[in-house]
Amino acid sequence: MFRPPLRFGLIGCGQQGRLLAAALGRVPDTELIACSDPDQVALNAIPGSRVARFADYRALLDARAIDAAIVATPHLNNPG
Repeated sequence: MFRPPLRFGLIGCGQQGRLLAAALGRVPDTELIACSDPDQVALNAIPGSRVARFADYRALLDARAIDAAIVATPHLNNPG
């Protein structure tokens, strides 16, 4: 039975995001189709000519082309 690939969006394209994008590329039946990061250099570091790129994560979520999102943004250390 044919199943289309699960389409992912990546929020946060820094070091952790790049590692997760590479790992996702090794998972069968998945596809990274979009990524977002306000840092243009980090955004362009994600490989793939068919990956849609967004400076704002809300635009990625509004595009509604993804099936799931991976959040790879830094944790904030804010005690209160």
